[in-house]
Formats: sequence, C-alpha cells, structure tokens
Amino acid sequence: MKPTDLDQSLRELAARPIPSAPGNLATSVLREIRRRRDAKVPLVETIANWLWRGQVALASVPAAVVMGMLIALTLPAQEARPAVSRALYLNVFSQNSPTLPSTYIALGH
Repeated sequence: MKPTDLDQSLRELAARPIPSAPGNLATSVLREIRRRRDAKVPLVETIANWLWRGQVALASVPAAVVMGMLIALTLPAQEARPAVSRALYLNVFSQNSPTLPSTYIALGH
C-alpha cells in the first residue's frame, strides 16, 4: 500500500515534539473561565443572585411576601365587573341596573 499525502502529513505532525505549557497556564485558564462566565450571565439572573445573597435576602424575601399578601388581599376587595357581562348588558337584571328609573333618582342623574 502506498501512503497518501494525508497520511504522510499526519506522520510528520506526530513526529514533532509537543511544546511545553506556559508557567501561568492554570491562572490564564481560570481567568478566561471567569471572564466568559460573567459575560454570559443574563441581567435577570444577576439580579436574582444578588437578591438571594446574605443580608439582601433577609430584606427582599419578607418584602416580597408582604407585597404578595397585599396584592392577594386587595384584588378580591375591588369590584369585579367582567367585560363580557358589561358587553351583554347583564347588569340590567341587577338591583342597581342603570336602566331602572329608581336608579336614576338614587344616583342623582
């Protein structure tokens, strides 16, 4: 069998000695890993990581719980009138119907 040009080139490359690694290889690799990791972190994840650290978590988690409870307690207290019932004029059947003459008198129209 006659060796091809590719086989010959591979043998020549394999015969060359491997150069020694630089002295600061580990430091350079770690620096590059940190640089790339910091560059790829999205803003939302950065904020979330910051909020879950130590003293910030002690303040942010209870604040979020209180805000959630306030929203949960105030939303049901608001008058809910779905757009569908307004569009179909279903409030005609209620006691405070805008089409009843007594409602006009009571509301001062």
